[in-house]
Amino acid sequence: MNNKAALQQLQQLQQLQQLQRWKRGRLGPSEFGIPKRTKRGRRSPGLSQVQVAQALFVTERTYGLLDRGEMASPSQELLDTVAQVLRMEERERTALYVYALGYEPPIPMDPTSGTNVGPA
Repeated sequence: MNNKAALQQLQQLQQLQQLQRWKRGRLGPSEFGIPKRTKRGRRSPGLSQVQVAQALFVTERTYGLLDRGEMASPSQELLDTVAQVLRMEERERTALYVYALGYEPPIPMDPTSGTNVGPA
């Protein structure tokens, strides 16, 4: 891998991290039925990696790898579920795919139902 390709890959991983952190920061735990902590809580706003993993029904390690850009090839199902849980719009979901897999999603997501829609 040449320097230009390595730099591009690094930038995509950083953008993947930024997108997920930005979306997590916009959602509150109460929106997922997670009670607000009364004692020392998180210093940063929004959902933690652990809370997102719980909402995705995956292990903390699995979501942590994706969130840090360390997952070699996440499944389309995982990416679609992340997009649904983080309430991503279609353009954000497309960016998630591009940053994580290097290509756009094969099927657009229906914004009204949160599910994929096949071609007519």
